[in-house]
Amino acid sequence: MLILWMGLSDAQATGTKVVVRALAKDAMFIGTSMGGANLIIRDVESGAILAEGRTHGDTGSPVTVIQEPRKRGRPLSDPSTAKVETSLNLLEPTLVSIEARAPASQRQSRIKASTQLWLLPGKDIEGDGVILEIPSFAVNILSPQPAERVQLSSLQSVPITLNVLMMCGCPITPDGLWDANQYEVAGIVKHNGIPVDTVSFIYGGKPNTFQGNLELHDPGSYEIQACAFDPQTGNAGVDSVVFKVHE
Repeated sequence: MLILWMGLSDAQATGTKVVVRALAKDAMFIGTSMGGANLIIRDVESGAILAEGRTHGDTGSPVTVIQEPRKRGRPLSDPSTAKVETSLNLLEPTLVSIEARAPASQRQSRIKASTQLWLLPGKDIEGDGVILEIPSFAVNILSPQPAERVQLSSLQSVPITLNVLMMCGCPITPDGLWDANQYEVAGIVKHNGIPVDTVSFIYGGKPNTFQGNLELHDPGSYEIQACAFDPQTGNAGVDSVVFKVHE
């Protein structure tokens, strides 16, 4: 009899539980509030998909995840924290890749993170499980809208409104746990494909909202690349929009 692992023969497979979570960089777990994180577990050798799913649940406790110092062996999650839990039938030690794409509800801001690890038959990975860190901000230009037409004669400037979120959906406010004053939010302006200007954004009086104004001088096609940056962590996020200005 060929011994593969812990007394298992090549005719036997053992269920192995695996928990996977996605954690926003400098923030909380990515769960139902942001549509979750799409996860895929693959066999590295064959490329076969062993399991896939989307994280579901809460973002976790800000005290545990963000505010308290991390200590070896102390869980970051609790039973309600967003996760995917699966059981894989393994015949032998298997090298897998685990891929996360998140946040699912913010297509323009999705980021992929991945890792590889060995899974052993019958050796469950539970508790916090495998945690994949998702960097970036979720940035969404609310106005102007894509392909919007603006009349130059009626406006001297175009108001620009952004929604800027942590990837877990946690709120950005002045002096908050995620401090709007800490982040640099600006836009690169292109006119007919050529960079011509920049726009600065300030907090708009509502959580996650930033506002700025683009001075208009000439008709044509305008593109705004809105960028959010945290100089402390290096976190960055981008969204863009194209609109038309006519006489």
